[in-house]
Amino acid sequence: MRSVWVLIIAIAAASLGSRAEAAKSLPSPGRWSGQIAEAPVLPRRGATERRSPSDSGSSDRSGGSERSEREPFKYRLIVQGSSDSLLRQVRQTVPDAFRTIIGGRRVIQAGLFVEREEAEAIAQLFDRLDAETQVLALDRPISQPVSLPISPPLVRVPSARPPSSSPRANQYRLVVQGSSDSLLRQVRQIVPDAFRNTIDGRRVVQAGLFVERSEAEVVQRQLAAIDAPTSIFDIDYGVAQRSSTPVARDGRIVVVVDPGHGGGDPGAVGIGGIHEADIVLDVAQQVASLLEKQGIQAVLTRQDDQEVELEPRVDLADRLNAALFVSIHANAISLSRPDVNGLETYYYESGRALATSIHNSLLDSISMNDRGIRQARFYVLTETSMPAVLVEIGFVTGREDVVRFNSAASRSQIAAAIAQGVLRYLQ
Repeated sequence: MRSVWVLIIAIAAASLGSRAEAAKSLPSPGRWSGQIAEAPVLPRRGATERRSPSDSGSSDRSGGSERSEREPFKYRLIVQGSSDSLLRQVRQTVPDAFRTIIGGRRVIQAGLFVEREEAEAIAQLFDRLDAETQVLALDRPISQPVSLPISPPLVRVPSARPPSSSPRANQYRLVVQGSSDSLLRQVRQIVPDAFRNTIDGRRVVQAGLFVERSEAEVVQRQLAAIDAPTSIFDIDYGVAQRSSTPVARDGRIVVVVDPGHGGGDPGAVGIGGIHEADIVLDVAQQVASLLEKQGIQAVLTRQDDQEVELEPRVDLADRLNAALFVSIHANAISLSRPDVNGLETYYYESGRALATSIHNSLLDSISMNDRGIRQARFYVLTETSMPAVLVEIGFVTGREDVVRFNSAASRSQIAAAIAQGVLRYLQ
């Protein structure tokens, strides 16, 4: 009988030993948050770590922080397109995907990664989608946070609201406290279309507007890599209340017209010594006068030949709760290239429709070379909180354009076309 008990105990010990060995051989849980059952076990997006000595059983006596163990993000995965249906499909695989603007196009960002191979592995999961994916190298690596937040398990709950064919209005604003150039660059590595704004009297970096608070929280978690506090506000908090088209206290729409340069800054100097600052001041004054005649309150950032810094120009538009900001400039290139002439119109974020209206109005009224509508990060475009454009009405170094600049009638024609473009946009 004793030998039987010895045999039973030996069998039980062997069984426990084999279970322990089997447990050791199991793969570690996936560190990529929100993975779905069909997806392979992949690292958390961008959170690949180099194991420290303590991970292998030995104690880490170096005293170094965990941050030093993490490599910075170097790659961004995007999905071309931005429709609601595409976003829903992408989020079946990457729950914290979100829309953003890269290279002037609206896309879906599906993650930041340390290794290109990691991004490509996720991209392969999107082969079933009828959309193109792209892995982009970041301009600057982004440090990972000490403790990267892990998304809760993905639970799909049917929406309490029926689907709507029309887009719902944004309800929440995500901001990063601070407004330095270095902070803005860091935020734009994650949210490329981030820009400075004034909320509750404080200058902040706005990182997006969202329909659902949960969508804002997704991006907020991604911004944990930046050593700056973030906040989510109701859309109306801390900003001047404005209708779809802001109006002045007397009920009139406000448009700020900004003649570039001035005073000690003549701008570009062209053929025959013509000064950009003088040309654009005359045109801007006429634009303002024409808008006033149409019931618009037009405010100039400078009334005469005086030098005004860029920040006060933007601040003026914010203080007036302006509906639009229209900056007028003249272009230049080497005096040895008089063959370069034409119109260029720039916008950054929300000014594309305004830029198109003014640009087309000028081309309809004046026979001039079309050099296109372009996106740019000029200060007066990135720092304004209303639709803003910068119009380069021609080249002071161009033999064709300078003839127009030297003609009072042609300058009036340019002003009339700009004013007409503004009025068409406001209709």
